[in-house]
Amino acid sequence: MPKKSSHNSKILPHPPKNSNIATPSAKFNPFFTNPNPTISLMQSPISPNQEFEEDVLSEYSTISYPDRSDFPEVLSELDIKEAIASLVSQGVTGKEIHKFLQGDCGVKISLRTLNRKRAEWGLRNCDLPKPPKNSKLTPDVEASLISSHQQGFKVSEICSRLLSDTGKDVSHRTVERYLAILDLKLKRNDLADGKVTRDDVVCLIDHARKELLATSAGYRRMNNILKQEYKIHVPRYALIFYQLI
Repeated sequence: MPKKSSHNSKILPHPPKNSNIATPSAKFNPFFTNPNPTISLMQSPISPNQEFEEDVLSEYSTISYPDRSDFPEVLSELDIKEAIASLVSQGVTGKEIHKFLQGDCGVKISLRTLNRKRAEWGLRNCDLPKPPKNSKLTPDVEASLISSHQQGFKVSEICSRLLSDTGKDVSHRTVERYLAILDLKLKRNDLADGKVTRDDVVCLIDHARKELLATSAGYRRMNNILKQEYKIHVPRYALIFYQLI
């Protein structure tokens, strides 16, 4: 019967010497210490006195793994956490990490539990710091894009505004790429998308003034009322114009 540690975590027994367990591959082997390890997620580490042979395949030579001699024969949760951090930093996927832990190390852990642990530790691929975006836009182009975005222009209007401001004629796709460089997202415009008409917006503004007692609401307050009460989104310039009607 397998023995249990003081933390009630299961420990796998050593398989028999004649077992047909294959030696772990070099692809996912950052802390493997012997062909038949006994591993517990919560057990305290035990330092081994054993020499190891390094088997590195040329096709995986681009991945840098931690020195296996730095890890004990029995891995603690901290050891596994450090190894996962090393693999994640090199772009190894969650399924590959799970395959390594279960197949090569004998750690009994489900993919769901592994994903939960990685989320707790901040060791998911999405947790990696994103490289800063290098803006190669000229100041006049950047200023025109920011101004158009603040006014709620759609892509075609941004293209026209950019041509007028800078003399630069670009495609819709280029404008979308420029906005991504500046980390700007297009605002929803129900008026431009045809979900509401000009007359609809005027009627809703009139209804808000009379029924919601928003007679003194400025364009900012009226914009919030349209979003919250009527679930419509219109650009600021249109709202200012319609309020003057």
